[in-house]
Amino acid sequence: MDTRQRKALRRIREETDFEDDRVGGTDNYVRLGTLGSGIGQGTIGHLLSLGLIEAGPNRFFNETGYRITKAGRDALNEPQEPTPTPRRRKLKPMPSRLGEPKSRLD
Repeated sequence: MDTRQRKALRRIREETDFEDDRVGGTDNYVRLGTLGSGIGQGTIGHLLSLGLIEAGPNRFFNETGYRITKAGRDALNEPQEPTPTPRRRKLKPMPSRLGEPKSRLD
């Protein structure tokens, strides 16, 4: 799972928990439009195929909504592989285009 999919899964978890607490139900499905930018059908389709989210009807807008599954919650709790930090290159000084430096006494 890449960072975009992890971000989408985290956002779906937050919205699902918010809707379940606010409305008082346990089967609320979150619309795609409330998840924010950068989360599209490709990302949602991949998460669906992995079984991390499930699709169902949103009870307020008559649209398809999504909610996180237990497997999705478990996937978010797994430790993420650390990304290696790139090594900084040492800069080599370039020769001056003005020639050798001179002092006031030269």
